[in-house]
Amino acid sequence: MKMKDAMALIKKSEKSISEAKKKKEPQGFMVHFEKKEGHTLASGYFPDKHAGEKLIKTEDEAWELAGKFAKATDSCEYINIYVVNNNWRPVDHYQTKAIRRTM
Repeated sequence: MKMKDAMALIKKSEKSISEAKKKKEPQGFMVHFEKKEGHTLASGYFPDKHAGEKLIKTEDEAWELAGKFAKATDSCEYINIYVVNNNWRPVDHYQTKAIRRTM
């Protein structure tokens, strides 16, 4: 097998694996927050992807739920509320949209 053919085969395999991972991975968003527990912060999020809960369909819906969550919780206890994608990575520009952000 020529090097060119081998490289093409590897690239095709990598693409197939990547597409399979995307199909298995639920798409959507979650709301991330941190809760003060004594002198530490505990991270949390909802919906719970690991429990099989359906993720939020759009980023806008997730930000809306983040705002409602902030209004319904104690501002001294829950901080750093923002939106993450299905891989727990913060969405673009989350720093400027975060609610009760602390440094």
